[in-house]
Amino acid sequence: MRERPDGRELLAAARRVLREKLLPQIDPSLRHDLLMVVNAISIAERGLALGTAPLDEERRRLAAILGEDGGDLVAANRRLAALVRAGEADPGRPARAAVLEHLRAVGRDRLAESNPRVLARSDEATTS
Repeated sequence: MRERPDGRELLAAARRVLREKLLPQIDPSLRHDLLMVVNAISIAERGLALGTAPLDEERRRLAAILGEDGGDLVAANRRLAALVRAGEADPGRPARAAVLEHLRAVGRDRLAESNPRVLARSDEATTS
């Protein structure tokens, strides 16, 4: 068993100190840099919270589209890009729906980690 605080708790504590204690006192010329660090910590926190589930799901979808083991995501995405360039995801092609759904899902997953507020606004706009 790991000691407490764990990595997510440590990141949250560091983010709070930076935002609440240091940001109000920092020289304005460094404010942008500090906000970038705070944002990076927030992204790392969300990545830890999500775990490997988004990557596992991406592998599963790629395996279904490519008809092979998704395994190495970089290689599988390169094969997907080659498939798209070859026109296999063009309108009327059998792979189109799966490729579009995969790309939408990857976009949602990336936003959920990097900028969930944008995703929430997008979800609100589509339900309104």
